[in-house]
Amino acid sequence: MAKDFENDSDVLIEEEEGIEEVTTQKFVCPNCGGGMEFSPNEQKLECPYCKSEIDIESKEIAIKEYSFDEVDNLIHHSWGGKEKVIKCSNCGGETVVDDSTAADYCVFCGSSHIVVSEGEDVGIKPETLIPFKITKIDAENKFKKWIKGKFFAPKELKSKQAINRLKGTYIPFFTYDSDTSTAYIAKRGTYYYTTHTKTVNGKTVTERRRHIRWKTVRGVYTEYFDDVLVNASKKVDANLMERLGDFKLKGLKPFKKEYIAGFTAEKYSKSLKEGWNGAKGSIDSDIYHGIRRQVGGDEFRLVNRSTNYGDVKFKHILLPVWMSSYTFKDKIYNYIVNGQTGKVSGEYPKSPGKIAAVVIGTAALIAVVVFILKSNNII
Repeated sequence: MAKDFENDSDVLIEEEEGIEEVTTQKFVCPNCGGGMEFSPNEQKLECPYCKSEIDIESKEIAIKEYSFDEVDNLIHHSWGGKEKVIKCSNCGGETVVDDSTAADYCVFCGSSHIVVSEGEDVGIKPETLIPFKITKIDAENKFKKWIKGKFFAPKELKSKQAINRLKGTYIPFFTYDSDTSTAYIAKRGTYYYTTHTKTVNGKTVTERRRHIRWKTVRGVYTEYFDDVLVNASKKVDANLMERLGDFKLKGLKPFKKEYIAGFTAEKYSKSLKEGWNGAKGSIDSDIYHGIRRQVGGDEFRLVNRSTNYGDVKFKHILLPVWMSSYTFKDKIYNYIVNGQTGKVSGEYPKSPGKIAAVVIGTAALIAVVVFILKSNNII
């Protein structure tokens, strides 16, 4: 592996050497025979060579949700095409690509040390996804605008080097549905007031005092939870994804392999059980607030509760993200762009030189102000 430090930069670009590529064409262009890819602009398959387009069939397909008992029957070696699993020997990340996509580096850490595995299971087939709406060029421009506003970022990150590995990747999520019934014991506090009169410095003063009357409340709170969304990726930083903003789930479409042509999809790294534990955390928080509303009162204390989760269902969905990683002074940084809305979230190193300049400049300014104030006998 060679290292190229362009313009004396500390940003590392790895040249691809000896990388096995996936070159078999899955969606063949009827005009020139090239491999077609999904176009975010046109929402069609498009040939990058002759620009021929093919519509993606829009027939309505029922989106299914499954019980945990069905998991073993849902894990396949294919999502309907000839997908392959790309494993990174550096960070352990796994992505799924179709036959039309070339694999030459890891989208999570930028390493070119990857292995293309055929015949390995790709996990539970996605039931639905949000297709990319933002093109690569748009994502690059949004990153440039985002990093330009980061004053403390080293100037090297504002060059083409930080965006040379931008890759469209679908991030896995699970959604969970559940009936819930929660038996609880709570304390409802109701305010009441008393009036008191006292003498202060010879004057009669009347004051109003607030008290709380507590009452024990027992009850049952029921609520149905639909499509509780849980990130099923361990490779994409959860904070980055949270800062990326909400996806508009009304844009979900039934999964079709055409949508991932030319893109990668991360193989989920959280188990369904791990995902369900995360969903329960969100559900339990909502149940707490639901009980609070049901109990009423001015103040509230939850003494005890026991929740029964019934008819738990799940589905696997994919959400679009443009992703890149870069190495600066031996540390990996990531930035991601919401492939539906274009919002940017990322990490960037702080330039010691810029920070030092600001500190010195601020200190010098304070010194000048103090000197002027002293000269004018103000301080």
